Amino acid sequence: MSMTNGDIEKNHGTGHLVDNAARILASPIPRRQAIQSICGLVTGTVLAAFGVRPAKSQNTNTATSTTCKPACKSGQTCCPGTGTAAFCVSSSQTCCGNTSCGSGQTCCTGTNGRQFCSNVGGACCGNVSCGSGGPCCTSTTGQKFCGTPGGLCCTNTSCGPGEPCCTGPSGQRFCGVSGGTCCGNNSCASGVICCSGTNGGRFCNTPGGMCCGNYSCAPSHQCCKTGSAPFCAVNTATCCGNISCPQGLTCCNNTECCGTNQKCIDGRCQVSRS
Repeated sequence: MSMTNGDIEKNHGTGHLVDNAARILASPIPRRQAIQSICGLVTGTVLAAFGVRPAKSQNTNTATSTTCKPACKSGQTCCPGTGTAAFCVSSSQTCCGNTSCGSGQTCCTGTNGRQFCSNVGGACCGNVSCGSGGPCCTSTTGQKFCGTPGGLCCTNTSCGPGEPCCTGPSGQRFCGVSGGTCCGNNSCASGVICCSGTNGGRFCNTPGGMCCGNYSCAPSHQCCKTGSAPFCAVNTATCCGNISCPQGLTCCNNTECCGTNQKCIDGRCQVSRS
């Protein structure tokens, strides 16, 4: 009949030493294992004679539950702390490093590993907390910062409410005027047109006026396109090539203006003989 180690441990009395040894030798286990079992049996019997008992296995439970001293009261939660002793907070609070966050707050972990509570309704942003409605922006260097509440991030800055984030011709980014339109290196106010010049530049039109090549004409002016490039002239004038003729004068061959006593003859202004 085979024996288990549990059977052997139950018979450590010195009076059963010989019987147990005989039973081990008669069992079908290998000889080396039988000798080891008998040696263990003898050792256990000798130790028992001197009142020495096997030590009970220690509790290896490594539960992560935190213990506060003194114990937390009813309605409280025990927070572990960071490098400090555990502490008690209200169950409505959230443990956050060495502090606790209330309703509407978020426990943030900064880029430096420090834990802290956000502002009420705010957002975590690197090592700080943004206020309610404030966006968390990231600069070109990767650093986080809080933007203007109600605004938007614009690379290394933050635009206010209603301000557009513009990109200039060279790639630089900047905030435009509130309610305006991005236009080259500037931004046009609300209702103002952004003009595209013949030289590739962009500029804001005069309020109420019109775009005219590389210029912006005032409301009292017109855009002349009779010459090599558009230009502005007063509304009462006559466009004449690259110039404009004042009211009462006549354009001759798109090169000059004829007076009231002149006529355009053969492409030139000449005194009238009639």
